[in-house]
Amino acid sequence: KAKGSTIVLNEVKGLIKLKLVHAKYFYTCTITINDCYPTTTTHQEWGKACDLHLTKTNFPPKIEHMLTTQAQELVRRMQDGMPADKALKMSNPVKAPSSSVDDVDTPDKAKTRVTQQTIKGLKKDMDTLAHVRDLRQIDAATKQGNATKKLHSAKERRDARRNVAKITNREREADAEVEAKWEEEERARMAGYDISSFDGSNPQPSLLSLLTFLTQKIQRLPEETCPICKETALLSDPTKLAALYQPATASSTATAADKKARKLARKKRPMRVYCGCWFHHDCLDTFMREPPFGAACPVHPTRRVYHPDWPADIRELERAYMSREARRREIEDVANFI
Repeated sequence: KAKGSTIVLNEVKGLIKLKLVHAKYFYTCTITINDCYPTTTTHQEWGKACDLHLTKTNFPPKIEHMLTTQAQELVRRMQDGMPADKALKMSNPVKAPSSSVDDVDTPDKAKTRVTQQTIKGLKKDMDTLAHVRDLRQIDAATKQGNATKKLHSAKERRDARRNVAKITNREREADAEVEAKWEEEERARMAGYDISSFDGSNPQPSLLSLLTFLTQKIQRLPEETCPICKETALLSDPTKLAALYQPATASSTATAADKKARKLARKKRPMRVYCGCWFHHDCLDTFMREPPFGAACPVHPTRRVYHPDWPADIRELERAYMSREARRREIEDVANFI
């Protein structure tokens, strides 16, 4: 327990008030425990088995939002039935690229399965199309040698057209039902869970995992060190750290000093990568853009460093590096000539 950190339990209201303090940083939140914990009863309540609400913090909004969102996503996925370790991995806001070959940390790719139900659906569609084709032939068929005379009577042709209309309406209604179901599943996925994989029938208790995440990932964040320079990733003064995220001055009024200050501030910003480590922006930029490309994290040797602000393709990084080196040599040659 860090000095100044507190936890207050209200068993009657199912409420936990948590204050995490480390050095000059603090993070205060409330956790409301649903009466049906660890599950809930409706889709509208999904993910609220442990409802986390931020009360106050002096972490920069960008860092706070990233961590709070991951904590909430962790609870939602565990309520879907995911085990804690996989839910933590899947809730990571920094995603590995789809081309990643890291089998340990890359989420399982979606696989299309050909089930018995799929085959039955295809067979039904083929039978329906064949039936419609036969009905249309009844309506259009003519006598051999006389294209002006119909092969079937007017009643037969009229019945065929009616049957085609009935089949069309029936299939349209079935398609609408499938579309509505798909939209419901899509809204569910946007809310943080996948009905096709998890139906909420086996919710996992998430309170301990949530509290563990808050203490390990948020409370200990101020002591995280950059793997490259070995200095703390966050500045010791929260006010100075917040100043690194101040919005840029309008280009029409920005002075040279303003632009230089913004550039220096950007270099010092802490950046979280896929493996969970925090780098300074300048350190990460050097690590990503200079050889060896695709190197593993110094802290986690089995994991490659990924961040969406830098290309994941090693060949693209190599081409950019060679281009910069060629340009640098040209400038040196011109300088030596002059």
